[in-house]
Amino acid sequence: MPAARILYDEKVKLLDGRYEARIVAYEVSKSKKFPDGIKLSCVLLDTEEKVPRLLLDNHEPYGYHLHTKLPHDKSYRISVDVKNYEEAIEFFMQAASEVIENES
Repeated sequence: MPAARILYDEKVKLLDGRYEARIVAYEVSKSKKFPDGIKLSCVLLDTEEKVPRLLLDNHEPYGYHLHTKLPHDKSYRISVDVKNYEEAIEFFMQAASEVIENES
């Protein structure tokens, strides 16, 4: 299998550095786990508590999905209806803004 190729790699500080969004998208070989050939990880970190608060990723059998009950319930996930990883990133950033707004 050829090496993964980075398509997107960004870290964004939010709310004066209290939170950090880390987003990485890779082009990978199409497989049962990644049928669209994309591996995406979007995580919102609480930099004070040093815990993840939100995670969007993609893999089978779930496709693109959002973990909203972090850090306490890592297995809870909701499906995200997006066409591609770019839409998934936009969705994640909106969800991250809502988490921050609700906690501020």
